[in-house]
Amino acid sequence: MVASAFAASLSEDAGERSGLALSKEQLVEHLREDHPFRIMLTGDERIQRVGSEEYADTVGDLLYALGAADEPGMPTLGQRLISNLGPDWRALVDIEGVLQVEAVANHHLRRRSETGTLDRTALDADIEQAVGVHRAAILEHLLDAMSVHLARSPFLCARREPRTR
Repeated sequence: MVASAFAASLSEDAGERSGLALSKEQLVEHLREDHPFRIMLTGDERIQRVGSEEYADTVGDLLYALGAADEPGMPTLGQRLISNLGPDWRALVDIEGVLQVEAVANHHLRRRSETGTLDRTALDADIEQAVGVHRAAILEHLLDAMSVHLARSPFLCARREPRTR
């Protein structure tokens, strides 16, 4: 994308999540001095490639700079879950279990974005299948992580209207 389209996209994603609309200049001001996208935003209108993870991290960096997030970057849902579970998270679930839970939760968040509702019964059943008896111990932590991820990830939205042709 060209710099102006990149700036518009960043402004929309960070603005929707923070409540602030940012100009291209304000985006640059809110990114740290050594942020790699500062050059792209202040440069000419050449076409640039931006990876999805780098884009998400930049939205997270902006949300942090605006005071709408507790940390810079865009942690994955699995990282958010581990953080919520605390330092003894391995007593509840191993890394493979975290990855399975993350995949299941991301699936349910995508469905939530499409339909506007979270099917807690289906989520609960899928989490139990992924981690068994530890489901009850992690479910509330997972729901909290999912809520934060839904609010901050540029790849999800709280409610998306169905597309019509």
